[in-house]
Amino acid sequence: MTTQTFHSYSLALTPDSQSGFPDLLTTLGSAHNQRFQRLGELDDLENAIGYQSRGVLITPDGHPSLSTMLANLGGSLNYRFQQLGDLKDLENAIEYNS
Repeated sequence: MTTQTFHSYSLALTPDSQSGFPDLLTTLGSAHNQRFQRLGELDDLENAIGYQSRGVLITPDGHPSLSTMLANLGGSLNYRFQQLGDLKDLENAIEYNS
């Protein structure tokens, strides 16, 4: 089993209600974002957006980390806009960073 497969399997088994899980997803997304910035692999950016989106989705309103999570997701969406030119990514990036 590869490390990536193990991580994916572990995440699939972790319930969204697990304490600290949204923060874990955001951290994992940020790691993929940084890897994208170093290597330029679009799959890393897609993974970053996926993990960050899931983290934001399961984070309750008023959570102290929510604004940081949204800003991180907005940054990743901005990178994807720069790569692919999809205006929806830019619109969402602006919304999440506002």
